[in-house]
Amino acid sequence: MDKYKDLSQGIFDEILDNIVGRLSTHEIMAIPGIYECMSEEFNNQVLDEWEVEQRKVEISRLEDKYNRFHNAQTKLEDIHSYLEDKMLNDTPPYNRDLKPTIRRVEKGIKYIDNLLEKLDNQLNE
Repeated sequence: MDKYKDLSQGIFDEILDNIVGRLSTHEIMAIPGIYECMSEEFNNQVLDEWEVEQRKVEISRLEDKYNRFHNAQTKLEDIHSYLEDKMLNDTPPYNRDLKPTIRRVEKGIKYIDNLLEKLDNQLNE
């Protein structure tokens, strides 16, 4: 007596589909051999998604660096304005003492500006 003789492949597949549909991803991946099949099938997609995530992390770090340098540049520009104003309004010889400091601040601004340009180029790659 064959109790499964009326079970067609279509009905079997439908029941199997329902059973698998109730399983979690973790349960499916725990079935022997499934991990190997899935990792081989989706290998390139996994690598692509990993690359995208790594790029997001890299961009986030670059943006953070860019913001810190931009803030530093803004502060140096404020100091530069203050020193120039002080040099114009102070009487000699005090105003002459500020020239070397102003030049160093200008070099710092130029240096940070170059860094910001490089970071901007990296962000736009």
